[in-house]
Amino acid sequence: MEKRKTLVLGIASGTALTVAIVFAVAFVFQNFSETSAVDKPICLPDQQIESAVPFPVAKPAWVPAGYSLQCEKISPYQVIMLYSAKPMTSTDFSAAISKDAAIAVVVVNDETLGGQNTNLMTPQQRLNDTTRLLTPELKEKMQFRYITVNGHPGWAREAGDYGTLTTQYGNGTVISTEQTQEPARVQFYLETTEYVITGFRPADELIKVAESIPTIN
Repeated sequence: MEKRKTLVLGIASGTALTVAIVFAVAFVFQNFSETSAVDKPICLPDQQIESAVPFPVAKPAWVPAGYSLQCEKISPYQVIMLYSAKPMTSTDFSAAISKDAAIAVVVVNDETLGGQNTNLMTPQQRLNDTTRLLTPELKEKMQFRYITVNGHPGWAREAGDYGTLTTQYGNGTVISTEQTQEPARVQFYLETTEYVITGFRPADELIKVAESIPTIN
C-alpha cells in the first residue's frame, strides 16, 4: 500500500503564495544534496542576479562572522541567496544545515507575480494573513514575535521542534507522527516584495541580517 509523508511546518497561511515561500528553503536543500554548489548550474554569478529578474533585489550588508555567499538561484518570482561558513559540497551539506553548522538563506519573493497580481494586499495585510492561524500555544513554543525591519512590518520565530512529519497510508491511516526541527525565521514585507531569512541561528542574529538589507520599495 502506498505510503505518504506530510510535513506540517510551524506556521500557516491563508495564501498559496506564502505556503510556497515556506517550502522554498526545503527545495533548495534538496538540490544541493545532489551536487556541490560549485558544480550545480543553478548557482548564478553574482553580477547576473539583479539583471536576471524584473523585481528589486538587495543583498544583506551583514551576515554572521565567517559566512559568505555560496550560491544564488532564481526562478520567475523568486531569488534565493545561500550563505555558509564553509564551501557547500555534497559531503558536508547535511552538516551545514544542522544546528551546529547552519547556513543562512535569504529569499526574495515578487508578490506581484510579474505584474499578474493586480490586487496586492498592503504589507500589513500580508503580515496579518500569513500569521492569522497561529494559536497562542504555537506562538509561545516558537517564541514568535512581531517586529519591524527598517520601518517595515514583519515577524520572527526561533528554531525549534514544532514541525510535524506524519507518515500515513494512502487511505489516510497514520503510521507515525514525529516532531521535526525547524530553523529560525524572519520575514518582512515591502510594497511589492518580501524577504525571508532563515537558518539554525538565533532569531536576533537573523533580524540583524534583515536590518542590513537596503530596502528598495
